[in-house]
This record gives sequence, structure tokens and C-alpha cells, in this order.
Amino acid sequence: MGCRPERLLAETIHRSRTLPHHLEDLGPEWFEATGQLVQDLVARKRSTWNRWNLLAEAERACAGLRMATPDDRTRMIDRIADTAEACSVALNDYRYTLPVDAGPDIAAAGHTVFDPPAVRVFTDARTLADEAAVMTVAETGDGPGLDPWDAVDALTAGNTSLASTRVPGLTPDQQDAVIQVLTSRHRLDAVTGPAGTGKTSTMQTITRIWQQTHGPGSVLALAPAAVSADVLGTALALPAENVAKWLYESDGPGTANRAARYLTAERILTATSRKGGTGSHRVRQAAGQALTTLAAEQARWQLRPGQLVIIDEASMVSTYQLAAIIAQATAVAAKVLLVGDPAQLDAIDAGGILGWLDRTGHTIQLKTIHRFTHAWESDASLKLRAGDYDGITDYRHHGRITAGAYQEMVESAYVHWKSDRQTGLASIRPLPDFGHARRRRYHAGHRRPHRRGPGHPVERHRSEVGKANSHR
Repeated sequence: MGCRPERLLAETIHRSRTLPHHLEDLGPEWFEATGQLVQDLVARKRSTWNRWNLLAEAERACAGLRMATPDDRTRMIDRIADTAEACSVALNDYRYTLPVDAGPDIAAAGHTVFDPPAVRVFTDARTLADEAAVMTVAETGDGPGLDPWDAVDALTAGNTSLASTRVPGLTPDQQDAVIQVLTSRHRLDAVTGPAGTGKTSTMQTITRIWQQTHGPGSVLALAPAAVSADVLGTALALPAENVAKWLYESDGPGTANRAARYLTAERILTATSRKGGTGSHRVRQAAGQALTTLAAEQARWQLRPGQLVIIDEASMVSTYQLAAIIAQATAVAAKVLLVGDPAQLDAIDAGGILGWLDRTGHTIQLKTIHRFTHAWESDASLKLRAGDYDGITDYRHHGRITAGAYQEMVESAYVHWKSDRQTGLASIRPLPDFGHARRRRYHAGHRRPHRRGPGHPVERHRSEVGKANSHR
């Protein structure tokens, strides 16, 4: 074409209808607002951060902004990070002072080269305030609860053995956990333990006794996701919600929307009260019904005095979410119970509260593992939880790990999965991505017989299987 690539690229860029920005085009107000935005975005994801985190977030926030030169872009990102640092709270200071006569071999970004950006750690005032609020509530002893003897009587009710207070179905540490939660009077309690220590059974007993004492509906169950909320609600035999949904409806846009609709209905009711006629009467009646419905809906999303809020898998709930729920509970003299394992998945956003409570002795720990059939399985699971490689060695030693070619392992997994299903066992086949899962699901569906009647298995047609799977 007789045109060099550099010229072609330059002319293509220069023909853009969007003119590039120069650093001088961006005023101090823009840098202040963007730096605050970057700091807020980082604070949502992390409890602490350094300059590299701020630089990366600034690049993401300004990805759609085209600058005139690479130097302008570099200086813009650095200035945004400087503003974000100024909005943050430093947790440590620089270790060295920059000499006045320092040369370029010593000075870097206004500090010594011996203080790299990753050395200084930041947080923000909101995170510190949320953490302080949770720490304070964990040591406050004016929450609702039971007297010790009442809790023991409720726990041992139905136990006919006069020689022992042991409750059938609960291990001693589970019983201790139930008694401590019911009688501690702390506004915030936490029960932690590895998988298989009976956290669900403990929650079931606490729920039963709490509702016997405070009445039906006195326990609210929350979980970090909708699926886990469904599982929790089934286990505790009461309605459960996910944390984000609860906050949205109780103190977020859901509440604001209901308030706006309530005010509209109230204005309509006031305006039509001055008029007569059948039409006005119907309008007033509809407005009155709307007020009643909205008030009842709002009451559904409000905590009540003496209520117990159980948050399962609490390690996955962010700090600001926990602080918001605890603030709601404190305002009405309710109690919050966190349940989970701090060694499992952490919150996607800034979190770590359950781990802090566990490390500082503010949790009730369950240690007896009784989920497994063989004793070695309990020990191996604890090793895996602690990151000990010997746990994998134990599983391999007992023949629980099989290795081989990919297709061979896929076929073996399917055969064992099918055998488990036929014998009534629950079986899980983890796969690396959605594409693998879709192919394996199709494979399993195509090979699964479709029974037309007793004793008449018919293999499903390929197109029928594909259609069925596409609607799952």
C-alpha cells in the first residue's frame, strides 16, 4: 500500500473523534475525586494495601481515558495514587529520612530507594471504625440470653438419664458451645471449628432452645450466598436469607424504595380525604392498603429485641457487612452469632474478622471431629486445613488418590459417580472450568437410560439429551 505501519497507526489514531487528554486538561478537582474513588475501590477489596495496589486500581479506573503521550499517562496515574494515599490511613511510617542533598541514585518519588512502595501499608478510617465496632461488641456483656441453670435445663430436657447431663447426639464440646452462646450475654459470639466438628448440629440446638425461650421467629439465619442460605434454612427449619439481600432490604435501596412508595401513598390518602364521591373512596382504600402492605414488608426486614442472628460461613462475610448487621442488632438489643471456619475461604471484599476473633480467644472452638468413618481421615483433614503436605501423603497411602491419563481418569470418575448414584450416595465430580463441566454433563446425560416404564429402559436420543441439558 506504500504506507509504513507507523504512519498508518498514527493516522488511524489521529482520525479518532475523541481527542486525547493532556495532563494540564485535568484539574485538581478531578484528581481529588478520582483519587478518592480509587481509594474507596481498593478499600472495598482489601483491609490493607500498598502503593502498588493503588497504582493498579488507578490504571483500571482510567482504562477508558486516552492520554496524549505515555509520559502524561504515567504522571496522571502517579498523581492519582498520591491523592489516594493522602485519603488513606498509613499503618507504618517510612524507615529512612531522605537527605536534603540526595542525588538521583538515592531519591525515588520523594523518598529513599531503601523504602520501596510495598513497604508502607495503608488502610482507611471506615475499615478501622468497622473493626473497632466489632471488637467492642465482642466484649460487651449486656446482650440477651438465658440464665445458666435455665440453659442447662433446656439443653438436657428429654434426657431420662439421672446419672449424667450428657445430651444424646451432642459431643461435650458441642454442649459447652451451646451453653456458652446461650448464657454469655455478649452481643457478639462466634463458634468456630474444622469441617466435621458439628457446627450445624450446634446451631440446630441453639436455635431450638432460643425459640423455646424467646418465641417463634426469634432466630434469623443469614449466609453469604443464596445457595448456602437455602442449605442453612433447611438445616435449621426456618427461613434464611443471604447477607447482601438482607442489607439491601433492611438498610439499603429496598428500604428507600418502600419509603418513597409509602410517602406517595400517604400523599394520595391525604389529598383524597378532602374529596367525596365513590371514586375518591376507592382511591383512599387502595392507598390505605398500600400503606399497610408497605409497613408490613418493612417490618419483615427489621430486627426485633431479643432476636438471635446466626451468620453461617461467617469467614466469607466482609467486614463492612458484619459491622452493618451488628449495628442493627445493637440498636434493638439483639444478639449476633458468627459460625464458620477461619481456615476456609475468606471474604471476597475486605474481611478477616472471624480469623481475628479466633486468634484472640474470642471464639468458642469445636475440636471433636466425628464426620469421618476412619480415625486417620480426621487427622488427614486437619493436616490439609493447616497446609501440611503430609495430609496428601496420608490420602495417597490409603489409596484415596488415583493418577493416570486424562481420558482414563475422566472415564473412571464417571463410572464411580454412576455407581454412587445407583447406590443412593451423593457424589461430586469437580472440574476445572465450565467447558469441561458442560461436556461431562452432556456425556453423563447421553449415557443415562430413560425409563419408559417398569423394566423398559430406553437410551435417550442424542438431540433429546442436548435439549434437556440446555434447560437445566
